[in-house]
Amino acid sequence: MNVSRFFAPAALAAFALACACTKPAATASSAPGATGATAPDKVVATFNGGQITAGELEKEVRPQIADLENKMYQARKQTLEQMAMEKIVKAEATKAGLSEQDWMRKRVESAPVQPPTEAQERQFYDRLKSGGQIPPDTTFESIKDRIGQALVNQQRQSQVQQVVTELQKQANLKLDLPQPRIQVAAEGPARGPKDAKITIVEFSDFECPYCGAAHDTVEQVMTTYAGKVRLVYRQFPLSFHPHAAKAAEASLCAADQGKFWEYHDVLFKNQKKLEPTELKAHASEGVSKNATVIVSVRPEDVELSEQPPTAADGDNVCKGTVDAKDFLGDYLDFHVKVGDVVLLAKAHPSLRTPTGDPIYLRMKADKCVAISRQ
Repeated sequence: MNVSRFFAPAALAAFALACACTKPAATASSAPGATGATAPDKVVATFNGGQITAGELEKEVRPQIADLENKMYQARKQTLEQMAMEKIVKAEATKAGLSEQDWMRKRVESAPVQPPTEAQERQFYDRLKSGGQIPPDTTFESIKDRIGQALVNQQRQSQVQQVVTELQKQANLKLDLPQPRIQVAAEGPARGPKDAKITIVEFSDFECPYCGAAHDTVEQVMTTYAGKVRLVYRQFPLSFHPHAAKAAEASLCAADQGKFWEYHDVLFKNQKKLEPTELKAHASEGVSKNATVIVSVRPEDVELSEQPPTAADGDNVCKGTVDAKDFLGDYLDFHVKVGDVVLLAKAHPSLRTPTGDPIYLRMKADKCVAISRQ
């Protein structure tokens, strides 16, 4: 008897996870030789005096091919694992004198199940309602029993996966399928020697909890093998993480100012504090009066003002320089209140009021503030 219904959910979950993990690689270059015997300079299309070579085609289609190759590999792996598990279960069931279905059911149902609490049921109900998975007028009482059964089924599914894992270990199951290899450009902020024999290219998201967990592991590797491994960070903010893109943008701004890794570490320590105002606060964390503050501003965020910094700012004011060549052609001395959004800067001496007094710039720094301690 086919026992695939026991394994399908676990296999599908593994398949989904594997596909998710390989998506960053699908945007990168595939391994050399993917063009087969076709020379890169061979012309494969002509039009109105123009032409397209095989190399140009390969460069354009490479991400799609890499994605398809990964999906094919995962499909083969899923099927192979299921075939092996059916044979393993059949052997175990035969020894016990049971059918595969009965043997599997006995193993799974022998594990205890904890009845869900009403608090858990209500939490499940709230998720269904907020996600639009049930009609708005559905009451908790009307589906309470079904919610309870669904929570029990979740426990059973977890037990199925546990049985599968135990059987694979007992049978010493090993899969030997050639996995597609993908060349990834090692471009971006980097740590470690350029001539290291091993380079880790990390695609990551500052808001992703799994990336946060991986960050600790990567740091352990970099510490254990200091001087032997190079780490390159590649931005991969996921669309369903609302603050990931802004956090990535802020880190790139910090990278432009030579402070990527310091800011990178702060963001991973504060994954639940990634609002725009919090990103600025992280950047100015620990600033003292002796710090140099470098600010990225846009011309449209600058206003002329005749009001200089006041004595009321007191010890909360830092001094430094900002590169204002984009809109003034020179540098500015400026004052910035720590943690504030608005910067007050003294303009270049060439800008004066009609009476010869200095002009100040009021700048909204909504992109990034990077800190360099002196």
